[in-house]
Amino acid sequence: MGLFRFLRFLVVPRSIVRFAVGRKISRGKPIGSTIEGIAWVTDGDGIKINGHEIRINGIDAPEFDQPATFYSGKTINHGGLVKSVLIKKVGGKPVTVKVQGYDKYGRVLGEVYCDGEDIGAWLVENGNAIAAYSEKYKHLQRDASRNRRGMWGFKKFHDPRVWRNMHKNLENNRNAIS
Repeated sequence: MGLFRFLRFLVVPRSIVRFAVGRKISRGKPIGSTIEGIAWVTDGDGIKINGHEIRINGIDAPEFDQPATFYSGKTINHGGLVKSVLIKKVGGKPVTVKVQGYDKYGRVLGEVYCDGEDIGAWLVENGNAIAAYSEKYKHLQRDASRNRRGMWGFKKFHDPRVWRNMHKNLENNRNAIS
Protein backbone atom coordinates (compact mmCIF):
# COMPACT_ATOMS: atom_id res chain seq x y z
CA MET A 1 0.00 0.00 0.00
CA GLY A 2 1.42 3.38 -0.99
CA LEU A 3 2.13 6.13 1.51
CA PHE A 4 -0.82 8.18 0.26
CA ARG A 5 -3.32 5.35 0.73
CA PHE A 6 -1.89 4.47 4.13
CA LEU A 7 -2.03 8.06 5.43
CA ARG A 8 -5.51 8.58 4.04
CA PHE A 9 -6.97 6.00 6.45
CA LEU A 10 -5.25 7.29 9.59
CA VAL A 11 -7.06 9.68 11.88
CA VAL A 12 -4.67 12.56 11.19
CA PRO A 13 -5.49 16.20 10.45
CA ARG A 14 -5.62 16.87 6.70
CA SER A 15 -2.94 19.56 6.98
CA ILE A 16 -0.45 16.98 8.26
CA VAL A 17 -1.41 14.50 5.54
CA ARG A 18 -1.08 17.26 2.93
CA PHE A 19 2.38 18.08 4.24
CA ALA A 20 3.42 14.41 4.31
CA VAL A 21 2.44 13.67 0.72
CA GLY A 22 3.16 17.16 -0.62
CA ARG A 23 -0.22 17.86 -2.17
CA LYS A 24 -3.82 18.58 -1.34
CA ILE A 25 -5.82 15.46 -0.57
CA SER A 26 -9.41 16.54 -1.07
CA ARG A 27 -10.48 17.88 -4.47
CA GLY A 28 -6.92 17.46 -5.78
CA LYS A 29 -6.53 17.94 -9.51
CA PRO A 30 -3.65 16.44 -11.47
CA ILE A 31 -0.96 18.78 -12.77
CA GLY A 32 -1.84 19.70 -16.34
CA SER A 33 -5.59 19.46 -15.79
CA THR A 34 -7.93 22.46 -15.83
CA ILE A 35 -10.45 23.90 -13.43
CA GLU A 36 -13.28 25.99 -14.81
CA GLY A 37 -15.88 28.04 -13.00
CA ILE A 38 -16.90 31.40 -11.64
CA ALA A 39 -14.08 33.26 -9.85
CA TRP A 40 -14.44 34.44 -6.27
CA VAL A 41 -11.50 36.76 -5.49
CA THR A 42 -9.85 36.09 -2.11
CA ASP A 43 -6.92 38.51 -2.35
CA GLY A 44 -4.66 40.18 -4.91
CA ASP A 45 -3.25 36.91 -6.24
CA GLY A 46 -5.82 34.35 -5.17
CA ILE A 47 -9.24 33.16 -6.23
CA LYS A 48 -11.64 30.41 -5.30
CA ILE A 49 -13.54 28.31 -7.85
CA ASN A 50 -15.96 25.54 -6.89
CA GLY A 51 -14.22 25.07 -3.53
CA HIS A 52 -10.70 25.05 -5.00
CA GLU A 53 -8.36 27.65 -3.52
CA ILE A 54 -6.14 28.90 -6.32
CA ARG A 55 -3.01 31.02 -6.22
CA ILE A 56 -1.98 32.65 -9.49
CA ASN A 57 1.38 31.10 -10.31
CA GLY A 58 4.45 33.21 -11.05
CA ILE A 59 3.30 36.38 -9.30
CA ASP A 60 3.07 37.90 -5.84
CA ALA A 61 0.61 40.68 -4.99
CA PRO A 62 0.57 42.93 -1.91
CA GLU A 63 -0.99 41.48 1.24
CA PHE A 64 -4.46 42.79 2.09
CA ASP A 65 -3.25 45.13 4.86
CA GLN A 66 0.00 46.13 3.13
CA PRO A 67 0.34 49.93 2.73
CA ALA A 68 1.84 52.07 -0.03
CA THR A 69 2.54 55.79 -0.06
CA PHE A 70 1.86 58.30 -2.85
CA TYR A 71 4.32 61.11 -3.60
CA SER A 72 1.80 63.46 -1.93
CA GLY A 73 2.40 61.59 1.34
CA LYS A 74 -1.02 59.93 1.42
CA THR A 75 -0.92 56.27 2.47
CA ILE A 76 -3.37 53.69 1.12
CA ASN A 77 -4.20 50.04 1.69
CA HIS A 78 -2.25 48.75 -1.30
CA GLY A 79 -3.33 45.13 -0.90
CA GLY A 80 -6.98 46.14 -0.66
CA LEU A 81 -6.61 48.22 -3.81
CA VAL A 82 -5.10 45.32 -5.75
CA LYS A 83 -7.85 42.97 -4.53
CA SER A 84 -10.44 45.49 -5.79
CA VAL A 85 -8.71 45.68 -9.18
CA LEU A 86 -8.75 41.87 -9.47
CA ILE A 87 -12.43 41.75 -8.44
CA LYS A 88 -13.27 44.16 -11.27
CA LYS A 89 -11.29 42.05 -13.73
CA VAL A 90 -12.42 38.49 -12.88
CA GLY A 91 -14.83 38.56 -9.92
CA GLY A 92 -18.04 36.73 -10.74
CA LYS A 93 -16.80 35.85 -14.22
CA PRO A 94 -16.00 32.46 -15.76
CA VAL A 95 -12.30 31.60 -15.63
CA THR A 96 -10.10 28.68 -16.58
CA VAL A 97 -7.15 27.56 -14.47
CA LYS A 98 -4.34 25.40 -15.83
CA VAL A 99 -3.14 23.46 -12.77
CA GLN A 100 0.66 23.65 -12.42
CA GLY A 101 1.13 22.34 -8.88
CA TYR A 102 0.34 22.99 -5.24
CA ASP A 103 1.82 25.36 -2.66
CA LYS A 104 2.77 24.48 0.91
CA TYR A 105 -0.76 25.36 2.09
CA GLY A 106 -2.40 22.94 -0.36
CA ARG A 107 -3.67 25.64 -2.72
CA VAL A 108 -3.64 25.02 -6.45
CA LEU A 109 -0.89 26.93 -8.28
CA GLY A 110 -2.03 27.72 -11.76
CA GLU A 111 -2.28 30.01 -14.73
CA VAL A 112 -5.62 31.81 -14.63
CA TYR A 113 -7.38 32.90 -17.82
CA CYS A 114 -10.47 35.08 -18.21
CA ASP A 115 -11.81 35.75 -21.70
CA GLY A 116 -8.59 34.18 -23.04
CA GLU A 117 -6.33 36.64 -21.18
CA ASP A 118 -3.55 35.50 -18.82
CA ILE A 119 -4.52 37.23 -15.55
CA GLY A 120 -1.06 36.83 -13.97
CA ALA A 121 0.48 38.64 -16.94
CA TRP A 122 -2.23 41.32 -16.75
CA LEU A 123 -1.59 41.95 -13.03
CA VAL A 124 2.19 42.28 -13.51
CA GLU A 125 1.87 44.34 -16.70
CA ASN A 126 -0.34 46.87 -14.90
CA GLY A 127 1.91 47.06 -11.82
CA ASN A 128 -0.50 45.30 -9.48
CA ALA A 129 1.79 42.36 -8.75
CA ILE A 130 5.44 41.47 -9.04
CA ALA A 131 6.89 38.68 -11.13
CA ALA A 132 7.93 36.14 -8.50
CA TYR A 133 9.18 32.60 -8.22
CA SER A 134 9.90 32.33 -11.97
CA GLU A 135 11.16 34.35 -14.92
CA LYS A 136 7.89 34.12 -16.83
CA TYR A 137 6.63 37.67 -16.24
CA LYS A 138 9.94 39.50 -15.55
CA HIS A 139 9.85 41.33 -18.89
CA LEU A 140 6.36 42.65 -18.09
CA GLN A 141 7.54 43.81 -14.67
CA ARG A 142 10.48 45.70 -16.20
CA ASP A 143 8.09 47.47 -18.58
CA ALA A 144 5.61 48.34 -15.78
CA SER A 145 8.46 49.67 -13.63
CA ARG A 146 9.94 51.72 -16.47
CA ASN A 147 6.52 53.25 -17.21
CA ARG A 148 5.62 53.70 -13.49
CA ARG A 149 2.38 51.73 -13.74
CA GLY A 150 0.59 50.63 -10.57
CA MET A 151 2.91 50.07 -7.60
CA TRP A 152 5.85 51.44 -9.58
CA GLY A 153 4.20 54.88 -9.46
CA PHE A 154 4.17 55.02 -5.64
CA LYS A 155 6.80 56.87 -3.62
CA LYS A 156 7.06 53.96 -1.19
CA PHE A 157 5.95 50.34 -1.38
CA HIS A 158 7.45 46.98 -0.47
CA ASP A 159 7.94 43.78 -2.39
CA PRO A 160 5.21 41.57 -0.83
CA ARG A 161 7.80 38.93 0.13
CA VAL A 162 9.90 41.52 1.99
CA TRP A 163 6.84 43.01 3.68
CA ARG A 164 5.63 39.58 4.90
CA ASN A 165 9.08 38.79 6.24
CA MET A 166 9.35 42.15 8.05
CA HIS A 167 5.96 41.63 9.71
CA LYS A 168 6.71 38.02 10.58
CA ASN A 169 9.90 39.18 12.31
CA LEU A 170 8.04 41.98 14.15
CA GLU A 171 5.43 39.47 15.36
CA ASN A 172 8.15 37.08 16.51
CA ASN A 173 9.86 39.93 18.41
CA ARG A 174 6.56 40.92 20.08
CA ASN A 175 5.96 37.33 21.15
CA ALA A 176 9.51 37.04 22.53
CA ILE A 177 9.03 40.21 24.62
CA SER A 178 5.63 39.15 26.00
